[in-house]
Amino acid sequence: MTETATSNPTLVQINEAIIQATKSVDRLFSDVAPGNSFLTYTVLLENIGNTTATNIIFTDPIPNNTVFIADSVRVGGVLLPGVNPANGVPIGDIIAGDFTNITFRVQVVSIPNPIFTIGPGGPNSPVVNGASIDYQFMTGPNLPLVSRSTTSNPVSTQINSGEITLVKSVDKTFATIGDTISYTITLSNPGNVTSQNIIFTDILPDGTTFISGTLTNDSGTQQIGNPANGIQIGNINPNGTAVITLNVLVTNIPSINPISNSSSVQFSHVVDPSQPSVSQMNVSNAVSTTINSAILTTQKSADKSIVSVGDTITYTTTITNTGNTAATNITFTSAIPASITFIPNSFTINGVQQSGAQPALGVTIPNIAPGETVTVTFQVNVISVPPSNSIMGNDTILYSYTVDPNGTPITTSISTNIVTNPVLDAMITMVKSVDQTLVTLGDTITYTTILTNSGNTNATNITFTDLIPDGTTFITDSVTIDGITQIGLNPNTGITIGLIAPNSSISIAFQVTATSTPAQNPIANSATASYTFIADPNAPIVSRTVTSNTVFTTINTATILSLKQVDKSFSRIGDTLTYTVALTNNGNSSAQNVIFTDTVPSGTAFIADTFSINGILQSGANPVNGVNIGTITAGTTVTISFQVTVTSLPTENPIVNFSSTSYQLVSPPDAETSISNPVSTQIKEALLSMTKNESVSFADIGQTAFYTTSISNIGNTDATNIVFTDVLPNGVTFVPNTLTVDGVLQPDANPNTGVLLATLPPNEIYSIVFQVTVNSIPPINPAPNTASTTYEFTVDPVNPPVLSAATSNTTLLQINNANIISTKTTDLTFADVGNTITFTLNLPNTGNVTATDVTVIDTLRSKQFHS
Repeated sequence: MTETATSNPTLVQINEAIIQATKSVDRLFSDVAPGNSFLTYTVLLENIGNTTATNIIFTDPIPNNTVFIADSVRVGGVLLPGVNPANGVPIGDIIAGDFTNITFRVQVVSIPNPIFTIGPGGPNSPVVNGASIDYQFMTGPNLPLVSRSTTSNPVSTQINSGEITLVKSVDKTFATIGDTISYTITLSNPGNVTSQNIIFTDILPDGTTFISGTLTNDSGTQQIGNPANGIQIGNINPNGTAVITLNVLVTNIPSINPISNSSSVQFSHVVDPSQPSVSQMNVSNAVSTTINSAILTTQKSADKSIVSVGDTITYTTTITNTGNTAATNITFTSAIPASITFIPNSFTINGVQQSGAQPALGVTIPNIAPGETVTVTFQVNVISVPPSNSIMGNDTILYSYTVDPNGTPITTSISTNIVTNPVLDAMITMVKSVDQTLVTLGDTITYTTILTNSGNTNATNITFTDLIPDGTTFITDSVTIDGITQIGLNPNTGITIGLIAPNSSISIAFQVTATSTPAQNPIANSATASYTFIADPNAPIVSRTVTSNTVFTTINTATILSLKQVDKSFSRIGDTLTYTVALTNNGNSSAQNVIFTDTVPSGTAFIADTFSINGILQSGANPVNGVNIGTITAGTTVTISFQVTVTSLPTENPIVNFSSTSYQLVSPPDAETSISNPVSTQIKEALLSMTKNESVSFADIGQTAFYTTSISNIGNTDATNIVFTDVLPNGVTFVPNTLTVDGVLQPDANPNTGVLLATLPPNEIYSIVFQVTVNSIPPINPAPNTASTTYEFTVDPVNPPVLSAATSNTTLLQINNANIISTKTTDLTFADVGNTITFTLNLPNTGNVTATDVTVIDTLRSKQFHS
């Protein structure tokens, strides 16, 4: 039989804390920084157990390719500063049935490696994240804590990035105005989705301008538009690039230098396929170029506006460097037109005169630093009215400057503004003529003067004056103007003429009668005219006086006076004498067929091509043969000049010279001769002639020889301060206190150092003898020897003495010597009786001639040796 029994019931309490972690992320798709790339993770911790979970530690490793956002952790909505979930976050307790939320933020900084491919959309590059939770609980009172761990579900965010990065470069680090700068920009997409709607923008720096048509891509395709306004660029696929180049022109120096330039792009890409594209903007690196230029600005001005002939114009040019580097190697050039002439030494730089500077040839200007101004001035005289009636001119400045400190300077030039000076002038010229150049008393002479205004404005208030020459009388009522007789007018007192228009002429004529022979003949006549004109309406009226050419008329007879001069009263051989003869016609008629003759003195020779008439050389003319001078008009002088060389001492001293001039009268045709006054020149010369002899032609070492030198004064004046010098050759030596002059010993005299001799009158002779000893064979054999003298003599008593020198003939002394040196040797130093000893005798000749009849004697001691 079976029975069932039931015990009393027992109760076992089961306590368990169960933490359920549920994780979420706010984005299923995200970009990479700096785009919209922040992710917010939220973890819900629920205690679905029946007891309290304690000591909860929340840990969440930060996913790869992201960075934790500091101070973003919140627990139950409470911010926990300084806490990082990767290091674990204490949560505290969660009672049964309760919960808490944990949030924190990260930023995506790079694209994760793809883990697999999904369709044609490209790589799957997710950021995956999960959390872990460690906690404890008590199963019963007084029981130890039980530890548990759990993990959340993983969450994933797909990272889609189409980032555009820009790298910019420039081809020049230094440039100047006018240079082209080329910029190159490389656009890269390091992302994993295509970059779309790309707008490239480049705001060009100050001082530059875009060169239209130079913006191209890497395929060479020209992009239309201006980069400053934005240029549409095609899509760039992942890992793709696009290269853009553009050129700019440097137009001026920027206010900020060097210029800095960067580019930017606006672009979009798909992050969440269900959402519109995300737009972003990136900026390239900045590149810089230093702009260096010396910019010279100029301004030219003149101190007068309207000018006339004879005026002085002062031109002023300011040159300012408005650039930022120094202008160097500056050359200022200003052409001088034909109607003006430069005034020498009028060129100044900053007020400092530049002696000899010629602006037409170029003048060097000092360097001009940035901001500095140089002022150049120079003056010209107006000498004529130009065909255009205006003087126009500008300056050219050539200069260099350095753009790149390591490069070659650039050379350029600028021109100033053109300065125009109208020239207004009434230029009256007077051409006078006479109908007869030779008259007799009672003849009528007609003078005609043509007044021409070659200027470009009216000449007004003209007064014509013509003083009647001496020896003539004005014929009343003989004045005509343009052929019309003018009753009562007299040129002596002045004739008033209204005006003469530009490029017009009038003719004034009058007559005189030759009534006497004047003191000055031929008679001279010229006219003057005073007039006024207006050049500058704002300046005073210009007054001017002009004079005609002079015409001459001769009244009979001719008389030639010859006056001769010589330029030296004292002279020496080799000097040049200049003879000058003034031939003056003191008559009143021309002397024709004038033949000048001059026989040069003994001891002189005519110097070819030195004959001149009125300073003009006459090639081939020789006064010894006679020279045709032509005609010498009355009252005029012809100056004849020629030169001779003193070639020797004359037999008659001083030398005397005069000239003879023959000529013919016009009427009657008589022949006349004019003899000049004589002129003289004393020729003085001390001529020393030296003859040297030696006592022997051959000598041996140790032998003595004598040198004898004769010094003769073959001149005609004393030779003074005579210094005799005889530098001895190698191999001989002067024997002291052996030098004699005319047999008189000269103590301590040494010819090597020079011996002072007394004055030597003309035709006198000194005989100098001294002794030498032969002491060696000289390198030059025979030994040459030459003596010389320096001396002075007086040519002109009022002038210092002149210095001269003389040299003797050369003597040759052959030094011969035969010198035998005997050297004896033996083959034994010690010997015994019966030994044989050999003696050797060496006899070299160290001289320069053969030693003959040489005898060798060697006496042996008979008791000790036998042969």
